[in-house]
Amino acid sequence: MFSFRTQGYNGYNLKYSPFHDSRLAVASSANFGLVGNGRLFVLGLTANGIVAEKTFDTQDGLFDLAWSEVHENQLVVASGDGSLKLFDVGLNADDIPTVGTPIGLPDTIWSPTSPTSLSTLPTNSCTYSTAWSPHSATLLSAVSSDSHLRVFDTRLPPPHVVHQIAVHAPPPGGYPVELIATMGPGMGNPRIDQPSEILTHDWNKYRPGIIATAGVDKLIRTWDLRNPRAPLSILSGHNYAVRRIAVRFPLLPNSN
Repeated sequence: MFSFRTQGYNGYNLKYSPFHDSRLAVASSANFGLVGNGRLFVLGLTANGIVAEKTFDTQDGLFDLAWSEVHENQLVVASGDGSLKLFDVGLNADDIPTVGTPIGLPDTIWSPTSPTSLSTLPTNSCTYSTAWSPHSATLLSAVSSDSHLRVFDTRLPPPHVVHQIAVHAPPPGGYPVELIATMGPGMGNPRIDQPSEILTHDWNKYRPGIIATAGVDKLIRTWDLRNPRAPLSILSGHNYAVRRIAVRFPLLPNSN
């Protein structure tokens, strides 16, 4: 099994290139992201192991990244100084343009071809994760520190909100027994209706309208946007806050 050490930096996210199955990028920060510089690693998988094809240093830590799906050499990173930085792995570091967007403000949609934002969506709190729906080019979701999952449709007039789900709010009539049973034998489960920050989420790529959320309360919840009054399942088992989640299998195989 290959391994690569980001010497002096702690990795916060890793993504494979959608164009090259032997290329991946890592967003990292010095000193566990508390203080110091950041570094973007562009890595190549070779027969002799993993090699650094290119590195880009930044003045503040890097915490997330995303490859362009229309340009094989471009990717965007999110920096602790409140900016988005657009990199082209075919260019030198001095040629990198920077798009600034303040931390903690509503979600903002940017295009590499435009110097200004295309749209700004309100979340009213610190947003930790956003994701485009893999089933609709106009649906965008976000989770934030106010314990909410929001789904926006850019075709609608402002504020574009389609769903605003209070993740920790108990459903009318309380939680069904069968839902509580999905929590399993996890250790030290917190109260499931205690509001806390939602740190991550992901769309089910096999079933439209299914989203998984997770965060500080150590629980993973799955939601069906057709009936968002209560989660489909509540999954426990983590001893610490869930920082990242990815759906890679078809949940609910027997549902319609």
